[in-house]
Amino acid sequence: MKKIAAIIGVLLVMAVWTGCAKQRPPRPEDKVDRLIDKLSASLNFSEEQKVKVAQIKKEIEEKNGLAQKERRGEGKEIDEAFSAEIIKNKFDAAAINKLLDQKAGKKEDLRRFMVEELAKFHTLLTLEQKQKLAGLMKELKPEPPPHPEQGPEKR
Repeated sequence: MKKIAAIIGVLLVMAVWTGCAKQRPPRPEDKVDRLIDKLSASLNFSEEQKVKVAQIKKEIEEKNGLAQKERRGEGKEIDEAFSAEIIKNKFDAAAINKLLDQKAGKKEDLRRFMVEELAKFHTLLTLEQKQKLAGLMKELKPEPPPHPEQGPEKR
């Protein structure tokens, strides 16, 4: 009886573990792939459009990869800068603001790059595809989360 209970216990642990593993959030690359597949099917891309969309996707992935590498060290750098300033007799707000402004500038650069890539994508589309895309965007738009003071019963 103890053996059966042990086996059932191990199976339950494995079931919970595999269930949790499946609930990991998808990687951004996977989201982009699924979105492009959906757009390709919905908008009936020509072969030429598919090639150009793949090029745009590659450019975005490369830029995002570089940005991710930069961000990995950024958090530690900012933490160290804050710690260094806290230890000092006089807090140098200008130095911290400069570091944070640099971080914000990188985000702004990435945002501008993404808008440029969107403009490239836009030029590939026919009028009919643009109209379909506008409809798809309404469907795919995520619902905003409720405000903390609003619960489900207050809606």
